Parts: sequence; structure tokens; C-alpha cells
Amino acid sequence: MAANGFLKETYLAKLNGAFSRPADAHMSRGTADIRNILWFEHKWTVVKDYEIRFECRLFQKLEAGKALPRIGDQGIVRVRLAGSTSILWKGKRLLVEEIHIPKQGGTDSCTA
Repeated sequence: MAANGFLKETYLAKLNGAFSRPADAHMSRGTADIRNILWFEHKWTVVKDYEIRFECRLFQKLEAGKALPRIGDQGIVRVRLAGSTSILWKGKRLLVEEIHIPKQGGTDSCTA
């Protein structure tokens, strides 16, 4: 019984005191923008006419005179939780414009 009392009252209290720190859940987020932390990433492939197709949406690259992805090249579509979309290739954001295609035959489905 004396050993249990020593462990509880002396040894564990001293050990816990050596490693404990005051809890503070209010930490600074620094310069990080949470919108650039929480997102979903999906792969894309350049298709005919240098278009990027993603979830029934088409994007056309706007940049000219730079090295751009070619047909068959792959990249990343980054969809943030707020809904905004970024198209990345080789880790850099591409300047793109979404091409709106009218629905055909009144269906909501699309073909890849």
C-alpha cells in the first residue's frame, strides 16, 4: 500500500510536473490562408482542341507564348471547399476560361 501511495502522491506528480505545459488551444494561424489549405484535388487530361475537361465542365487555356500542356498531358484541378476551382499544371496555376456548353436533349449527363 505504501508503494502505491508513493507512486500516486510523489513520483507521478513529479513526473507529470516535469512534462506538463499549460493548455492553449488558441494558437496563431500565422500567415497561412485556410482557403489554400482545405481543398479536393482531381486529375485532368488535356483533350482535343487543348481543352481541359473536368466533371462535365470544359476549360480553355488563355495563355499564349508560354510552354503549355499538350494533348494528353495531365495536371490537377483544385476545388476549394468554398467552390472555387483552380487548374494547375506542373505545380503552377494556369489561366483558363470555362466554356459553357448548352445541354443537349434535355439531359444532365455528359460524356468524357
